[in-house]
Amino acid sequence: MRLAEQFIKDALFLSLKMINENDPSLVGKIWENVIKAIVAFAQEKSGKDVLALALGMASINVEGFRSNNYKSIVKETLKVADKIGIQDEEVKKLYQEVKDNLEESE
Repeated sequence: MRLAEQFIKDALFLSLKMINENDPSLVGKIWENVIKAIVAFAQEKSGKDVLALALGMASINVEGFRSNNYKSIVKETLKVADKIGIQDEEVKKLYQEVKDNLEESE
């Protein structure tokens, strides 16, 4: 599995958990994984070694990050998943489950 997909898989898994448990405390970890997915995808496309610096930056101070409007974070996670292009079947199923649960919760 591509590194970008692994990070987006983690973000989707946490998104699903956050929606199901109505737990906005997971927003920081979701956002961290979304940023890591974006950076990994950028490295994949550019071939430049931007990953180490960006991953370090993504990990800075997201623990205290919270959002009462966590659905917007989940929507952005889904957009990033679309952009990086999910190839793994397990991740595709997880993506669809998150999307369905988000629509049901609105």
